[in-house]
Formats: sequence, structure tokens, C-alpha cells
Amino acid sequence: SHWASSFEDIYDALFSGVFALDVVLKILVLGFDRYWQDPRYKFDFMVTSITVCATVAVLLPCVAADPSFIKCATTFRLLRLLRLLNWIPGFSLMLCAFGRVLPKMAEIAKVLFCAMFVFSVAGMQLFGGMINVDPRFPQKAELEASEFGKGGYYPLNFNDMPSGFVTLFVLMNEAEMFIIIDAFMATCGRWAWTYFVAWWILGVVIVLNVVVSFIIDAFVEEVENQKDNVEEVDSGDPFMFVGSVPWS
Repeated sequence: SHWASSFEDIYDALFSGVFALDVVLKILVLGFDRYWQDPRYKFDFMVTSITVCATVAVLLPCVAADPSFIKCATTFRLLRLLRLLNWIPGFSLMLCAFGRVLPKMAEIAKVLFCAMFVFSVAGMQLFGGMINVDPRFPQKAELEASEFGKGGYYPLNFNDMPSGFVTLFVLMNEAEMFIIIDAFMATCGRWAWTYFVAWWILGVVIVLNVVVSFIIDAFVEEVENQKDNVEEVDSGDPFMFVGSVPWS
């Protein structure tokens, strides 16, 4: 056990040194200014700095040195494997499409937050206190006998604002929608379903479908953009994108 632990410490220190040497050699060959212009090299530099600092902190003879700390910190080396995703043709397409849709998603998120705030306040006024474990609650037996009570879904309620937000978010996933609706119908009356149908129309049918349409639209635009770039390169201009090819 002790031998295995010592071997792992040496192994971690060795690979940290190899990665540090890789960074140093690239800086010496390319120069720091040219090295720092490449986002991939910035990423490597930060990951390597974290692992080297962790290795030095553990190997130094101090009270705070903890061998388990280096095992956690050196896992950041696995992040370097993310660079391999650049070789996957569809990854850059997905990344660019995500960058296109992100500003639009921020606007949709604001609208969704306002809608959830309004419905959460309305839910507190209509259903506040109707989901509880008070033994004196008149509908306690019906609630416990329902799938809601058997499954322990009591945190999904409108007793306060945070709980209302969580409940509305769960309803957007449509996973436990009917269980939640049945519970509120058992405690508040059959009319309660109208509230949840209104939220389903606004939160799921409208908002989520708008989000999906934005994602599809951004993906299609990026596919067409990359197709146009390829056609421009194939048009015969030998100096197209000269100097923009990333260093390997």
C-alpha cells in the first residue's frame, strides 16, 4: 500500500514535469507573445500551472502537504484531452452554433424568469400551504394515498417562492406533471388543473419550442457558413486564410 502510494506520487510528479517541459519548449520555440495568442496554448498553460503548483505544494515538507490533494488537483490534466475534440468534424460546428444561440438564449431566459416569477406568485396565492404534512390537514389522507404522497414529492409545492420556482421547472420537464397535478387537485379542487395547463402552454409549448427553434436555426446558419467558407477556399484563391491555420 505504501509502495503503491509512493509510486503514484512519483508518477504524478513525473507527468507534471513532462507537461511543464512541453509548455516551456513551446514558449522557447514560438516566443511568449506568439504562444499566448493561441487559445489552446492558454488552456494548456493554465491546466499545467495548476498541476505543477499542486505537485510542488505536496512535495514540499510542510504540515499542510497532503498526498491526496495532488491526486485531486492533477485530475485537471484530463482537461487537456478536450483538445482532441478539435479533430472531431462536428464538434467545431456545434461549438460555433452554441456561440450563435447564446445571446438569444439570454433574452429567452429573461422572459422565462419573468413568467416563472408571475406564475410562482400566483401559485403561492392559489395553493400556498396546501401541500404539507400537518396531521390536522383535512386532505391529509387523500394526499398520502396519492402517488405524490407515496413518492415523497412534498418539496414540490407553492408554499414559498423558491419552492414555486422549483415546481415550475419540474413541470417544464413534464416528467412528474400528472402526479403533481393530481396532488393539487386532491387538495385544492378539480379546478386546479387550469393553472397547470396554462403554465404548460406558456412554459413548454411556447418557450421551450422557441428555444429549440433558435438552436436549430443557429445550427443551420453555421452549417451554411462553413459550407460557404469551403467553397471560397475551393474557388482557387491560394492566399485564403493564410496565417489563420492554427499551430498543431
